[in-house]
Amino acid sequence: MEQNDKKLEEIKKDTKAMTTKVSKMTISNEKEVMQATELLSQVKARAKRIEEIRLNYTKPLNETLKKINADFKGALKPYDEMEAQIKRAIINYRAEIEKKRREEEMRLQEEARKKAIEEAKKNKISQKKALENMVVPTVEKQETTIQSKSGMVKTRMVTKFKVVDLNKVPKKYWVIDESLIRADVRSGLMKIDGVEIYQEEELSVY
Repeated sequence: MEQNDKKLEEIKKDTKAMTTKVSKMTISNEKEVMQATELLSQVKARAKRIEEIRLNYTKPLNETLKKINADFKGALKPYDEMEAQIKRAIINYRAEIEKKRREEEMRLQEEARKKAIEEAKKNKISQKKALENMVVPTVEKQETTIQSKSGMVKTRMVTKFKVVDLNKVPKKYWVIDESLIRADVRSGLMKIDGVEIYQEEELSVY
């Protein structure tokens, strides 16, 4: 840690000196362009050196961290799979119970509807009025909380989606693949509908 602090202190001193040089830089003729090019090379070289120093410190740590993470992720994988298996089994069971509940509820409601119609005929009232006054039977839903000796799970309905017909999806949900456009432009393609292709000067430091 002390060695790191010393190295960073040296970098800060050098950075201060370079910052002063850059702040005084002007470019109004070819000679100053040359001087700025030299200064740019020095800045780039120092940045590269700082990155090399950083990697010397962090690479061994990152490799150790990577190995630790890999080892523990490997140890966790069977538990992730077991968790998914148990959850899937519980959800499948509850889905089957819910299906039976809805079927029973529909059966009871149909019986109630038929009974209401019969009562309407017997009492000589309109079916519409009888159905409006009918008490709609329901079957109690499953509890959403399941408590065990050492834990608890809660279930909830989540709205999800899947694309079934790509051609019918509105344009606002489409995403432009800029990486694909960039690759085509770099390969020499100069016309893409809806895209402006232009050239802009950039500097590279060697």
